[in-house]
Amino acid sequence: MDNLLDMEDQFREKVFLDEIERLKSEVTRLKLALKEAGVDEDALSDITDEEIICIQQISRLKDYSIDRELDTDEVKRFDVLHKNLKLIRGNRSSIKGDRVKGMTTEELIKQLKV
Repeated sequence: MDNLLDMEDQFREKVFLDEIERLKSEVTRLKLALKEAGVDEDALSDITDEEIICIQQISRLKDYSIDRELDTDEVKRFDVLHKNLKLIRGNRSSIKGDRVKGMTTEELIKQLKV
């Protein structure tokens, strides 16, 4: 009976190790995709879902354009995505700017030291 339990434990361990390896390779694949899309990993916490969607869709259109010329609808989609991305990134910087405007000199210096 102990032998059967040992085999079951070994099987579970193997399944877990295989799953860990699969997840590690998925993380590596996703990091590579981010790098190819021009996304800085350290800046991910500042990226909104909308920005990620724009980046992914623009990347997809870029891949299409490698093999063939984009059709009119794809060009329009790229234009909308590009404008949205610029707006999203512009809003994020203005929000940060609003926070800084309300801070005193001492608070700004404290932020720089941190």
